[in-house]
Amino acid sequence: MHYATCRLMGNVITIQTLEASSCLRMKNARFRKKVRAVLPPSKSIYVSKQSIRGVANIPAIEARFLHLVSESMGFDYELMVPGDGFFGHELDNGSWTGIVGLLHRNEADMAFAYLSMNYDRYQVVDFSTIYTTQVQTFVTEMPALIPKMWVLIYPFDLGVWLGLLFLLPLASFIIYYFMGRKRTFSTVLTAAVGSMFKQSAKLRNQAASFIILYCFWWLFVTFITMSYSAVFLSFLTVPLREKGVQTVMELCHAARAKNFRALMAKGSFLLEYLLESEHYHLHELGRIINDSDWFYDTREPITTYFGPRNALIGPKMRFIGSLYYKKKVSEDSFGIWNVGVVLSRQFCCKEQLNKVVMKLLSGGLYQKIVADEVFRSGLGADPDIFHTEQTHSLSLEDMYGVFLLLFTGYLLSLISLIGERMFRHCANKQKV
Repeated sequence: MHYATCRLMGNVITIQTLEASSCLRMKNARFRKKVRAVLPPSKSIYVSKQSIRGVANIPAIEARFLHLVSESMGFDYELMVPGDGFFGHELDNGSWTGIVGLLHRNEADMAFAYLSMNYDRYQVVDFSTIYTTQVQTFVTEMPALIPKMWVLIYPFDLGVWLGLLFLLPLASFIIYYFMGRKRTFSTVLTAAVGSMFKQSAKLRNQAASFIILYCFWWLFVTFITMSYSAVFLSFLTVPLREKGVQTVMELCHAARAKNFRALMAKGSFLLEYLLESEHYHLHELGRIINDSDWFYDTREPITTYFGPRNALIGPKMRFIGSLYYKKKVSEDSFGIWNVGVVLSRQFCCKEQLNKVVMKLLSGGLYQKIVADEVFRSGLGADPDIFHTEQTHSLSLEDMYGVFLLLFTGYLLSLISLIGERMFRHCANKQKV
């Protein structure tokens, strides 16, 4: 007996016919027919399929897993793909599209399609035991670099800066009071500001209360200046990026403001999940996606949909590979769903299939298939993909903000000098 298998050669999937070992065949006569197996949506499966460099190919992963299962159970199979390119969702008339539709109409026997389990699908098809999980997340372009001209204020956020601006005059007033008003308030304030820049302050007072107060002030100043210096140097030597969209909540706000387009795979069950969600931000995101027709075709190269203001929603498995080293894959998720082999209600041997799947999982073979595909996706990829941001010597561009601050100070001093000269000149004229 022979069976068809999907073999990955380089970046091309081809179909070959191999002879199964008799020791691996099951003795059940019902497996001597050719099983109709469905793979994830793709343009073509019978001729050849060009993979995308840098992207882990889910159809190739599922095809290799199907090959292992068929080899272990000893059955032939015929490969199929859904003509509409959908994974499967229910229409208003009760029929199903995509992969689920093929199984529901008994046009296929099983599907290795990385299809998640949910209640609606369970009503029309069956599933094997779980062999992996599906994390629904999103990916965006890497956020833009932050201009370094304002690098001086980056170490602290707005709250810390406002706190320091409020604390300096308050602390100066307290020190001025404890000194018994022996110095002018402007002198004390200048000394307090100077201490923030590690300058010594000549404020002498032998009172124990003043010494205790000033010691704690210096402890505070030391901690603040050391924290600022440490963070400031790291910001100078390592490129800083904008925050970007990191969570599902932020994606919802960005989509509502039309700052980002949240693109979802056509026919994905996630749309219905969002629309039926009790959480307002998820429901709102689903409504925006549906009303704006923000969908992408999984059969097309995913690079077609990359853009500075596009967020692609889908399984995290779709967003692994060397191509994504310079993309931002969110650590947040819409949820986690179990994945199993999808079976027609007429499929005869679910119990035997479950045993084989569990044995393959116990041997770590599915994980190895995924790891091999990720490695293979990096072969021949652009070397620039693997370029990482490293530390470097400080350049004039890095110190631009410091020089700008210096020239701004000189300009303000010059304006102040001119103002003082004009004021004295006018005052002398009035005396005459």
